[in-house]
Amino acid sequence: LDLMRQRPSIVSIDCTQRCAMQSTASAVERRTLGPNIRRDGQIFRRAAAIVSTSEWAARDARRMYPDLQAPVHVMPQPVAIDLFDVGWADERRTRAAARPQCLFVGGDFPRKGGYDLLDAWTAGRFAERADLTLVTNWPIGRTLPPAVRQQPGVESTSAGWRDAWHAADLFVMPTRNEAFGLVYQEAAAAGLPAIGSRHNAVPEIIEDGRTGLLVTP
Repeated sequence: LDLMRQRPSIVSIDCTQRCAMQSTASAVERRTLGPNIRRDGQIFRRAAAIVSTSEWAARDARRMYPDLQAPVHVMPQPVAIDLFDVGWADERRTRAAARPQCLFVGGDFPRKGGYDLLDAWTAGRFAERADLTLVTNWPIGRTLPPAVRQQPGVESTSAGWRDAWHAADLFVMPTRNEAFGLVYQEAAAAGLPAIGSRHNAVPEIIEDGRTGLLVTP
């Protein structure tokens, strides 16, 4: 804070403490975030400017700290689009009669809605007409439903990661809590429709009914 007083400083955020509050299990747990909220307020008030990855986070910063004087600029996280190929969409159209290939990419499997996805996959009997690949290192700890396979050890931006996006027809991640969701932007760069959650900044990336579908977390 002393350094910020001496030099103009820009603070970058993708959420406020409200994102952590959404994951708390009780009012007592939420109250433990009070020092974090006050500290963030001190930092935001001292900032010369704030850069937010989403309109949602920018609105929330202004709502939580109504006396904020610093301008808040929205600058979504970038995607390395040169890792994707615009020709993939044409390839998908030619194989449209085959079984759709669904893709999930996420590290924190429970928070990203992975178990919800597996339950929905079974309940909807999707194995009869599609396949699902789970790109995650998470120890899932249960027998996977039919037509579902886990692909661990795939590093972001690696050849295996790029192949997974190339082979997919649909991206799905029904996250329970997400500040922004860069992976939804990666799905868009890969030319994929996406199923995501109507939560925080995700609706800024997925246009419901046009570029994908939004579901309740």
